[in-house]
Amino acid sequence: MTRSGTYAAAMGEPWLAAVVSRYGDPVTVSASRPLAGGYVARDVRLIELLVAGEPVAVVWKRCSAREVAALRAVAEVPGIGSPPLLADGCQDDGCAPRLAGGCQDDGCAPPLAGGCQDDGRPPLLAGGCQDDGCAPLLAGGCQDDGCADDGCADDRPWVLMPHHPGTPLVAGQLVPERVYEVLARVHAWYLGRPPPGLPVVDAAFWRRLCLEVALPAVRGAADRAADRAGDRAGDRAADRAGDRADTRGEGAARTYALAEAALLAWACDERMLAALTVLPATLAHGDLHRGNILFDTGQPSGADAAVSGSSGADAADADRTAIIDWGNARIAPGGLDLAVLAEQGGVDEDRYHRRLAELTGRPASPELRAVERQWALAMGYVQYLSFAADHLGADRVGEMIDLAASAFERLGPTLTRL
Repeated sequence: MTRSGTYAAAMGEPWLAAVVSRYGDPVTVSASRPLAGGYVARDVRLIELLVAGEPVAVVWKRCSAREVAALRAVAEVPGIGSPPLLADGCQDDGCAPRLAGGCQDDGCAPPLAGGCQDDGRPPLLAGGCQDDGCAPLLAGGCQDDGCADDGCADDRPWVLMPHHPGTPLVAGQLVPERVYEVLARVHAWYLGRPPPGLPVVDAAFWRRLCLEVALPAVRGAADRAADRAGDRAGDRAADRAGDRADTRGEGAARTYALAEAALLAWACDERMLAALTVLPATLAHGDLHRGNILFDTGQPSGADAAVSGSSGADAADADRTAIIDWGNARIAPGGLDLAVLAEQGGVDEDRYHRRLAELTGRPASPELRAVERQWALAMGYVQYLSFAADHLGADRVGEMIDLAASAFERLGPTLTRL
């Protein structure tokens, strides 16, 4: 596909009109192909352009309203280097396609804080919550961000972003300085003044995470493990190998039962709720594992370098390091991002906190940092528990439950020291 930007705009391709508005005409699309990778994004394309003869690569992606809101918010933060968002478009809620920056209230209805809406489904009779403020929860199929199922690709919003050719950080690799800088700037900019359109991590969000996201996944894994054990029992005589398999099956059943009991208890855990009342909230990425940090040793060039808004070493560092996939962004304590990132090592949390204190002028006390650290560990292990149950098996589920339980045990004493 090769056509001029002016022609494409006239033919109803608003993303290309946005490219023309940003870079100037003439713009030619020289190639377009799907981008692979990730567990959620199913409609992502790498588009190669020629802008005044210079090659420029951009990424076009169908996404949720949540990701649009997050990228708009990040684009407003000064000093983060290359723009994370070139343009976006909401197609089904009255939002006209728009260039990044200058975020306005333009009629895009944000999802409710925490997300899930009451749509007539019966409450989840799960136990664990008593008559002390835990509202009934919705059962089945409800996502934690309030966004519709991504299976309806054609009418979802889209975003247009610069393409970052780097590769993800590997376990143990030192986190680049630029990551701390971007995180600190984003967290400082929105500290105490959250942007619109994103779910808020509060008591209701936490209950939904435990009982509507993690718990169904654990129960599903338990059912699958029981089915496999039943198939093995029906297909063979009980030899020694079979006895070992039966023992493993019994161990998996115990692990999933313990995980279920823990989630039911944690859904209204007073330590989690107390921490949420004292920790300051900001815009958090929410899913900052190493796969969502790209680093490239190349140098910026062409039109991308011209519009980065930076110069010298800072510009080069900014263009080589990118935090991607903001689709799980939320309003939460910023320590969540550090805890997720630190899971695979290579993180200097003091470096982040020093930069955050410089930007806000309000360094957090050691006691508050300790609370945030243990809260973030508990939150992080629970939020990834559904993935572990679906993909990693009983051993990893049991390990994550143990780690979350340890974080809860430490959280209580840290709260008393505030």
